[in-house]
Amino acid sequence: MPCICGGEDEVVAPQRQVKQSVAEGGPASRGTSSMVAANTLRKRQQTPYPENDVEDHDQDDGPPERIVNPPPRTAIDTENMEVHMGPFVDERDADFEGKVMYEPCRNPVYVPHDWNPKVAGRSARLPDADLQLEFVYGYAGKANTSKNVYYNSDGKVVYYTAGLGIVYDHPPAHTQEYFHGHNDDICALTVCPCDVDFGGTSYPAKAIAASGQLSHVEEGAYVSIWDSTAPEAKHAELQRLDFGK
Repeated sequence: MPCICGGEDEVVAPQRQVKQSVAEGGPASRGTSSMVAANTLRKRQQTPYPENDVEDHDQDDGPPERIVNPPPRTAIDTENMEVHMGPFVDERDADFEGKVMYEPCRNPVYVPHDWNPKVAGRSARLPDADLQLEFVYGYAGKANTSKNVYYNSDGKVVYYTAGLGIVYDHPPAHTQEYFHGHNDDICALTVCPCDVDFGGTSYPAKAIAASGQLSHVEEGAYVSIWDSTAPEAKHAELQRLDFGK
């Protein structure tokens, strides 16, 4: 055992500092003769849901009987369960027990055991606020090793991230415009090196971009052809090559 000798017949053991355990609330240090330990028991506090946290219905209307007096929970046969296609649209439509299939999803979701159908009408309405895309950070060049960055005829950079086609104007402008024609990840991109006449309009070389996406759950893979030099509001799809499911 290591020690420090302080003189004749005198041995001084080194004091070791003990780290305090936050979870146990233990002491920061201990002496050579005693040690104090304290344990703190924390109880989870459950906050019940407010009973009247629903708008747009009469206060006299209570929740359904199956919520007030729920049946005992037993094993559920999900294979033979009733299926509702699509989201609930109103209270009557939402008074449903079973599984719900959303078209973009491969797997169903299940109605909670304490589901209150009165909230369906409120949930079906869009909120007053919405989100607007301002700037995209990131570049998928590490995963996508094929050619995926080009200069267009305006000298702007054309590339993609996730399912979004991006046209970047470098500094001092430092702005982006977007092509929203995809509903899944883009995996290929190119820019036409030749002049193009399409639909009665002439496009210079490196103006037309073509971006291909993965197969989506609703539809198969496809290639979108679009004008990378148009203002963002006019970044509409000129042509689509659809490969089907």
